[in-house]
Parts: sequence; structure tokens; C-alpha cells
Amino acid sequence: MGAKAVIDASEENSAWVQDGSARVIGENDAGQCDTGDWTDIVAVALGTDHVVGLTAEGELRFAGDDSHGQCDLVPKGKVVSIATSARATFAVLEDGRVQMSGNAVITPFDLAGETNVAAIAASDSHVVLLRRDGTLAAYGNNAAGACEVDAWRDIIMVDCGYNATIALDADGKVHVAGNTNYGQNALNGAENAVSVAAGGNFCLAVFADGSVRAAGSNGSGQ
Repeated sequence: MGAKAVIDASEENSAWVQDGSARVIGENDAGQCDTGDWTDIVAVALGTDHVVGLTAEGELRFAGDDSHGQCDLVPKGKVVSIATSARATFAVLEDGRVQMSGNAVITPFDLAGETNVAAIAASDSHVVLLRRDGTLAAYGNNAAGACEVDAWRDIIMVDCGYNATIALDADGKVHVAGNTNYGQNALNGAENAVSVAAGGNFCLAVFADGSVRAAGSNGSGQ
């Protein structure tokens, strides 16, 4: 779930970009794997039973369940970033506005005033916007503190897990907020990172020396 995610995963599917195509494997009960005719794809995002692709021209492609309108998003401009929650799709436009379709099940949630967004990340419980000035804005369930990101600065990458947020700043420092029941915050403050990502109850960071560190639930060996 991110600006140029070339790989993504849900509970039942995995998706990745390969040579401009979107490859989706796993359950196909709603047709979410039917992306064989997609071309020029640069990013993918997976919901529970739908998949969204972003083309190099800034257009969207959809496959899978549309029972909540999650595949009905019609962008009012070129899209530069995509994200999904279980039954919703989010898109950041080139002019910094955000659009969504479907059932986000996130409150409070009002993106009308956001006009300076560079990228977006989402979970089933919250949404985090990366603004062009490197600050973040979070909407949704803050019971675990996942939305307490206002003080972070110079952020260049962000992702959302279940009630948790992980971000990377321009100096290579990792920031983690929210659910720490499984030890996800073990990565908080780590330095010399080059990329971060979040799963349901775990976080990942890739470092400049090529190493990868994980923190959080390992119930499935992730």
C-alpha cells in the first residue's frame, strides 16, 4: 500500500509489477487475479477482493469485487499514488488532491481540505497522507496511537499496518507509531534505512547495507 508500490499483499493474494504487467496470485473468487490484459503498469495495490493498478500515464485499472464501489473511482486528473483498504480505493492526483471510492470504514475522515499531497497509505483502520513538504496527516482510528504522526518531519515514505504507521525520513531514520502489541516499535529510531513497509501486525525496514529487519508478529513466519 504506497506511492509506487511494485509489490503488495493481502490475506489471500499477492501482487507485483513485472515488465509493465500486474501479476496477481492467490484467491480469484471475485476475479481479482484477472489482470492479464493490463499494460504499462507501474504500481499495484490490493484490497480484500480487489486490485488496483496505476499506469505510467497516471490512469487506473481495476479487477475484482466492486460491491462497495471500490472499483468505481474516476480520477479528475493524472494519478501519482494509489492505496487500498479492504473495500476502498484511494488516489492522489498530480495537483495534490485526494479522491476515494468504496467503503473506507474510517472515521473521522474528511479529505476535502487536503490539496498538497504527494502519496498515500491506508489500512482498514486509518489513512496517512504524505504531504509535499514532508509532513504527514492521519485520519481514522487512533485508539492505539497510529495517527500520532503530526510531529514527524522530512518524511519521504510511509506505510500502514493494522493500527500502526511506519515512515522513513530523509536522513534514513525509521519512525513507528501505534499498535506495539507485537513489538513493531522495535524498529522505531533505526537509522540508515532506505525503505520501509508494514503488514498487518509487523513492520519491515531495508537498510543501506542491504540488510532487512522485521519487527512484530511472526505467527506465520513472516
